[in-house]
Amino acid sequence: MIKNISLLSILLFLGLTFRAQENIENRELIKKAWQRIYKSDQTYRGKYTNPELDCENLKKSIKLIQKYGYPREAEFGKVANAAWLPYVHAGNYYLNRKNFWIIEMGYEAGEINKDTYLNYFLKYFRAVKFGLAIGRQDTTQANIDYTRKRCGFIGNTPIPDYSKEDACSTPIEEHEVSNVVYNLRQYWDYYAQDLTIDKKVKIYNYEGKLYIKKTEIPIELVRKGDDLLPKDPWDKEFFKRIGNEFHFIRGDGQVVEKFKILEP
Repeated sequence: MIKNISLLSILLFLGLTFRAQENIENRELIKKAWQRIYKSDQTYRGKYTNPELDCENLKKSIKLIQKYGYPREAEFGKVANAAWLPYVHAGNYYLNRKNFWIIEMGYEAGEINKDTYLNYFLKYFRAVKFGLAIGRQDTTQANIDYTRKRCGFIGNTPIPDYSKEDACSTPIEEHEVSNVVYNLRQYWDYYAQDLTIDKKVKIYNYEGKLYIKKTEIPIELVRKGDDLLPKDPWDKEFFKRIGNEFHFIRGDGQVVEKFKILEP
């Protein structure tokens, strides 16, 4: 009886030891996979940036997250950042919206802090959707909830079916610039006053509605006298007509961008 118990104990010990060793080996394999993505992402930056490689890194990171969960820096070190780096580098507005569940998962896991979540990731969507750069927000839950909602993130962000939809696919442009109403040249930016700004922008009519495309997506405008107002503003911002210029003004009255009206 004692021999049988001892034998059972030995077998249990060996089994636990084997599983522990197997877990260690699996963690090392997972860490090496993240290391490869991290090295690839960081090596090919700047003039060596390769969009196709960034896309492949994004797909690899998605597969790892879906199989093993969001990586923790405490376990894998700085290479855990490879979970979100390809998302940033391979992304544009459409890709980042589609794959935002990656950032949500990292935030919920405590791997992305509130300030980064609100003032980096959500700030990007806010700037593109509303065409308005805004300073840092306080990281209150109210600000986070409000910004998520205004940027179109309601409830849990769904994970796409990647067997049917490529992680890097983008929709066809909704409409092209046509029927130009104003050709503008942006020459001043509140957030970059010391830099030379020379950016061409068009305000145009499409199917009876006015749009401006300052960012990656068109923003619908409505007329109010000589001024132009975003149909869906972030905070009462508007384009004020001043002589041969439009000044883009925040809700608090601060001029943030200036545009000269050029000949059509």
